[in-house]
Amino acid sequence: MTDLHAVRLEAAPQGAVVDQTDAEYDAERRANITLESEEFSYINVYLVDRAYGGPEEGGWYYDYGNPVESRRVLVPMNGYVNLHSEYQTELEFLQTRYNRLNSDRPEIHSVISEGRYSVVEEDRFARSWPEKTPHYE
Repeated sequence: MTDLHAVRLEAAPQGAVVDQTDAEYDAERRANITLESEEFSYINVYLVDRAYGGPEEGGWYYDYGNPVESRRVLVPMNGYVNLHSEYQTELEFLQTRYNRLNSDRPEIHSVISEGRYSVVEEDRFARSWPEKTPHYE
């Protein structure tokens, strides 16, 4: 099993000096967030997989997602995201981390799937989906 706190150190470009673990980085980031701004978004990570829905019409399946991580990030006031914005930094960090974790995971349509991580931007804190288990009509 991969140690998630070590991924940040391993993902650094060759020759880069990384002196923080994920936990230290997260603590520093949270300490620097100002809550006065209303311009926030969430970068959410889900473990997405496929579940058996039932035997109707020869069997059917549906996708579902369970939250793994949710980060509230400041979006620049003008909506312009640049390479150095908190939003862009967090998005790239999470994509790198979870793409790496997905590298040895089979696709969700495989019978040996244990799910795959998906990083998405949303206007709310992460929550499981679908809210209700679908049923065949």
